Amino acid sequence: MFQGNTEQLIPLYAVGVFVPFTCALLGLVICYWKTAQMIVPLLAMLLTATVVIALIVTKWMVVWPVVIFVPIIVYGCLRIRHHYDEVAQSLTNETVFPNYNGQIMIVPISGIYQTTKKALAILELQHCSNMYALYIGHSTEDVAHMKEEWATFAPNIRLITFVSSNQYLLKPLMRTILKIKARADKQNYHVMVAVPQLVTQKKRHAALHNHHAFALKQALLAQPGISIMNVPYSVQPNHDKG
Repeated sequence: MFQGNTEQLIPLYAVGVFVPFTCALLGLVICYWKTAQMIVPLLAMLLTATVVIALIVTKWMVVWPVVIFVPIIVYGCLRIRHHYDEVAQSLTNETVFPNYNGQIMIVPISGIYQTTKKALAILELQHCSNMYALYIGHSTEDVAHMKEEWATFAPNIRLITFVSSNQYLLKPLMRTILKIKARADKQNYHVMVAVPQLVTQKKRHAALHNHHAFALKQALLAQPGISIMNVPYSVQPNHDKG
C-alpha cells in the first residue's frame, strides 16, 4: 500500500493522533456545556477537527482505513455498551415471580447408567411427585427392553419413550418437554429439566462427550419458564488391569 515509503505514514499517524484528541475534547465540551469552562476545549476541538478534515480531504488515499474502520469500531463499542445497559436495567427491575402450585421434573436418559442413577437420586431429594424420564430408542426392541428394565429399576417414575432412527434427538425431546410444559402451565406448575453430564478426568476428552446435553441445554435456555439442573457425574479411572 505504501510501497516502502515511510513518509506516507505521517498523515495516517496524524489522523490517528488528532481523531482521539477531537473525541476527547468533544467529551469535555459536553461535560462543561453552557459553562465558562467550555470555551477552551471547544476552541481546541475545532482546531483538531479542522486538522482531521484537512487530512481527510488532501490525503484520502492514505488515511481512508482510519476514516472507515474507526467509526465501525466506535459503533460496535456503543452497541456493546447499550447491551450491557439493557442487561443491567433488566437485572435491577422489580420483577414479580409467579407463585407456583407445584413442580414437574424431567430427566432425559439414554439408558440406566450411573449418570441416570445420580440424576434420579438428586431429583428424589426434591420430594417431587411429578417426575418423568424421557427415553428415545433406535428401534421398538430398544424401547421394549428399556420399559422392562425401568419397571424394575424405577417403577414410581413415569417413563416416556420414543422410537427414532435419526441420530438427531433434540427435536423429539424438545417437542415432548414443551408438551409437558403446556400441561404444567394450565396447573401453574414449574418445570425443571435435569440434564446428566459426564465430567472426564482429562480435559481433552471433554469434547468427545455431552454433545446432546449441550444442544438440549441451549434449546431450553430459549424457553421461558423452564429451569435447567446440571447433574455432573465424574468418570473414575479404571485401575483394574485384569
